[in-house]
Formats: sequence, structure tokens, C-alpha cells
Amino acid sequence: MPDNAEVDNYEIYITRSTEFNAFTINDGTIFVNIACLAQLSSEAELAFLMAHEYAHYQLEHGKRSFVKKFENKKRKTSLKELQQLNAFSQKNEMASDNLAMVMGTNAGYDARAMDLLIQKLIFLQKKQVLQFSESYNSQLLYPTSHPVGEERLLQIKSIAPVNDRGSLYIIGEDEFNKVKRLAEYEFLKLLDEDFDLHEAISFPLKKFMYIRNYQ
Repeated sequence: MPDNAEVDNYEIYITRSTEFNAFTINDGTIFVNIACLAQLSSEAELAFLMAHEYAHYQLEHGKRSFVKKFENKKRKTSLKELQQLNAFSQKNEMASDNLAMVMGTNAGYDARAMDLLIQKLIFLQKKQVLQFSESYNSQLLYPTSHPVGEERLLQIKSIAPVNDRGSLYIIGEDEFNKVKRLAEYEFLKLLDEDFDLHEAISFPLKKFMYIRNYQ
């Protein structure tokens, strides 16, 4: 979003976490886990990931979720209310996917990268389930705040531009690969370390990408 001066004022951090995830908070601050950055395969995937988190802020999902959770804290939350809250969060995720697709493709990125990003999420979701079960059945999954992967993938395919392919790299493939290699190094090192949860947020993204030299 080159014409949006507000974007430059948002803080973006990489967290020292081995979980494939990214999230944003109410003031627009975005957090990307080092494991996520290390496993992306193109600049376009990173762009759609960031667009998805930025969309949460633009659509005020954090504020609305806080209000709902605050209201539920006033009384004991029933299973039905929990399911409704999760459904509300899932709807937010789908809406952010939609807006991210618009922003990413308008910026010139290939919509297929969003498809690949969701496929990674499906794989990791199934992998997590299979750690605790002998088989995978999406219908038996306990309702969560994120939609079942196949639902998101179908939506992405339905809204992706037809015969209008963008680029996987706009800033540059070499620049992305330099960041990815550094992320991989930090991620693998983290797997062998014990770290304090209070020190999980280790460095700003801009410093990671532009100031720290990679040898």
C-alpha cells in the first residue's frame, strides 16, 4: 500500500515462537512468529500474510472481539455461547482473507500465493490433530476461532482473480531469500534453546530485514 502513509507508522515484530502463526492487536501492531517467516516460500506469501493481519485492524476485529469477550466475562459462558463466539471469530478470519486478497492482488502479487498460504495452514492443522488422534475428520474438530482449512481454501479459490496473475516478487527475490535464510537460521537455533516467554518478542521486523547484516 505505497500511498498509505499510516502503514509506515505501524509497529511490526517478529516473535521467538516455533508455532506457524501471526496476529495483530487493537492498535494495529502486528506480530509474526519466526517459525512462520522461516516457512514462507515467496515474497507474495509474506505480503498476503501481512495483508490478512492488517485487514483485522482495518475491520476492527480486535475491538469487537474484546467487547464480546468482556460481555461473556460478566457471566459463566455456556457451550452455545462459546460456539457463537468462535463462529464470530471464524467470520472475522474469512472477512480478513477477503480483504487481504483484494489488497494483495491490487499491489500486484500473484493470488496463487494466498492459495499456497492457506494450504500450509491446512497441512499444519491436520498435523496438529494427528498428533492426538489416529485419523483426521474435520467434522469432529472442536469449534475453534479459526475456520477449518478447507472452508478457507474454497473461499480463496472463489474470489481469486481469473487469468490475471501477478508476481511472486515485487521488492525482489534476492531480498526475500536473504530474510528467509536468516529466519530459518534463527528458527532452527530457537528449536535448540530454552527461552523465557516474557522475552518472546525479540526484534522489530524492520531492524531484522534492513539493519541486521546477514553473512
